Amino acid sequence: PMVTLTEPSFTITLTVSPTDRAKLEVGQEVSVKLDAGDQESLGVISQLDDSATTQGGSERYEGVVEVFDQINAVEGAVVGIDVVVNSSTDAIVVPIAAVLTDGPRDLVRVVNADGVIERRNVEIGMLDGAWVEIVSGLFPGELVVLEIERS
Repeated sequence: PMVTLTEPSFTITLTVSPTDRAKLEVGQEVSVKLDAGDQESLGVISQLDDSATTQGGSERYEGVVEVFDQINAVEGAVVGIDVVVNSSTDAIVVPIAAVLTDGPRDLVRVVNADGVIERRNVEIGMLDGAWVEIVSGLFPGELVVLEIERS
């Protein structure tokens, strides 16, 4: 062809905060979603800056993501990139509203075998939206109280 109107290859630039940069590494798998045309592809982080770019008083790190499937670029389209930075299988999770904080301690209210509500110290792990992982202090099948209505 003598003239092409579109460029089939493009670069997806990942921009993250210093906190998020610490969780990322080259070679990590990502899921890329391009809003235009509802296009999705798996990919991998191929480059990550070690030094931050300062813009408007905030630090940002940039990187490059390569996708495995072909995505058709559309100028101005929004690209979302999901990266799994930590995972847990067979975890005990409870609604975050069930966890109480008492100074340095995290507690949950549990209904014991006698039907009495007791507070129990727990160690929390990962947070995922409205859910929190309980690493220790709670066993599968125990009933956790979200709120108590006082009269």
